[in-house]
Amino acid sequence: MATLGSVGAWGNIPQLTTFGTLLNPFLKPEIATSYEGGVDINLFQNRLHFSGTYYIVENKNQIFSPKTPPSSGYSSRSINAGLLRSRGIELTLGGTPVQTRNWRWDVDFNFTRNRTRIISLPDDMPYYTLWEEGKGGAWTYVGEDIGDIYDAQLVTVTDKSSPYYGYPILDNTGKWQSIDAINTKNKIGNFNPDFIMGFQTSISYKSFTLSMTFDWRNGGDFVSQTYRYGEEHGNSQLFLDKLTDPGTMKGQELRDYLVSHQDQLVIPTGNNFPLVGGPTPEYNSFPFTYGPYVLPYGGVFIPGVRAKGYDSNGNPTGYLENLGNDGTLTLPYAGSTAWSFTRAFLFPASYLKLREVSLTYALPQRLISTAKLQRASFSVYSRNIILWTAAKIGIDPENAYQPSTAVQGSGMQFKQGIERYNVTPWAIPVGAKLNVTF
Repeated sequence: MATLGSVGAWGNIPQLTTFGTLLNPFLKPEIATSYEGGVDINLFQNRLHFSGTYYIVENKNQIFSPKTPPSSGYSSRSINAGLLRSRGIELTLGGTPVQTRNWRWDVDFNFTRNRTRIISLPDDMPYYTLWEEGKGGAWTYVGEDIGDIYDAQLVTVTDKSSPYYGYPILDNTGKWQSIDAINTKNKIGNFNPDFIMGFQTSISYKSFTLSMTFDWRNGGDFVSQTYRYGEEHGNSQLFLDKLTDPGTMKGQELRDYLVSHQDQLVIPTGNNFPLVGGPTPEYNSFPFTYGPYVLPYGGVFIPGVRAKGYDSNGNPTGYLENLGNDGTLTLPYAGSTAWSFTRAFLFPASYLKLREVSLTYALPQRLISTAKLQRASFSVYSRNIILWTAAKIGIDPENAYQPSTAVQGSGMQFKQGIERYNVTPWAIPVGAKLNVTF
């Protein structure tokens, strides 16, 4: 039998995104309009079932605490303004593929995708800031979905006819240059997943039941402050693994090698900012000058070019190579990290977890009836069995958040999509429980 109809009430809808903290009882967000539809289907005596929900909710008059000029005589103010549109879909599919006298197999899948878009903001707020870190941050412009992450723009050669197209244009010390993220709208990612899917399964044989729960998050990004600080302090093996070892190559030979592999060894891509050399002689590092001293090792150089000069429009009039040949500027290893770029520490947030496994034994009815019990079972379980992450940096993307009060608005909030020192030993607990029903 099939049953079709709308999904009941708001119980199945995730919490909607809102801004700010309620400071005044007369300032309250309100639901402007909402639309919800759904379907429930049950077939083959409930051996197969499906349900789906789609919703759109517009939430207006969010609570904001915009900046107030000191000349006004007030330290802060709270206003109702803005309009958010939340939309999402939730699907579940499950059933019992196998059911015999001794065997039973149940499976269930659930799928969710949610987005919230800013439709309008107060006139003096061109965007809403969620957090700012490392020359970038997460903020949202009107008409965009919440969760976008922005970064400073790396200055590169933009002339497609140039042999150095895409190369970073370095400053006179040999370091990367950037343009402020606010001035470029250089979006590098979004901390929201494309979707989240769960899978639950249980297999029963007579009185024994084996159950497993899997979670899959697909898409989205997060920023790792753990690796940002670790790289700056020289404690990141990931950073060391990315260094280019020149081996015995020098001068023109090294230059030609880098150019022939420019997509990997010269042009920054993703979170890879190429460096040649390393901290010790084992990395075939270079001599470098530090004040009045010339140190024999510990130097690196950033592959790229430097501008010979600039015309009246601010365009380079030519380039000097910084590729290991004559004139290449070397830097101390400790001062050559990509600290000022959020993109260098942006990682994919996709993961797959085997969240829980349990084995249950249901006590025979003849044993529990004497104790006047309806049911009794004994279970052994374990959690956090397997974690696979697309980032492969030893950090659980579920921990990509930071508590903070230093964001637009008031009160304690959490920075989503960025973590700092959220690194704990991976624990796999094992437990037992007794379930009794009288």
